[in-house]
Amino acid sequence: MDPKRTEISVEVRKNIIELNKKGFSMRKIGEIVRRRHASVQTVIRNYNDRGSVENKARCGRPTKLSNREQRHIIRKVNSDPKITATELAVDVANTSGNIVHPITVRRLLKKHEFQSRIARKKPFISIVNEQKRIEFATLHRSKDSTYWNTLLFTDESKFNIIQCDGKQKVLRKE
Repeated sequence: MDPKRTEISVEVRKNIIELNKKGFSMRKIGEIVRRRHASVQTVIRNYNDRGSVENKARCGRPTKLSNREQRHIIRKVNSDPKITATELAVDVANTSGNIVHPITVRRLLKKHEFQSRIARKKPFISIVNEQKRIEFATLHRSKDSTYWNTLLFTDESKFNIIQCDGKQKVLRKE
């Protein structure tokens, strides 16, 4: 009858209480509402104890982020994958006034299956620079090796002597 444990809806619970007041047995009520008689018995017992078929307040701390704030964070991550959890927490505090810890933001991202990954390295060559490189190569194609030995090529690479700046992380789904 009940393939998986699910919470009984309020409407079904009200129906169970009405059938119980009409004098039906618990097994008969279970057949009518398609639930086990033990579940029907629990609903009736809870109604007799509390006088209501509504759920009791759940235990545990309520969520710190509202649904709107959660959607805002996910939207921010989708638009800018390089944003950090600390920046997102500050953004939530600025927009809604709700102060949250970055760990709370990380838990939300993990719940939505975002993972921190190292960004792929790819050189950024703009279309203008690409055209300049091709133009330089075609102009100097006929030069001999003595000419090239007199040149010193430099690039604008940054080198750290003491420690690296770390790798850039991005948030991605699986």
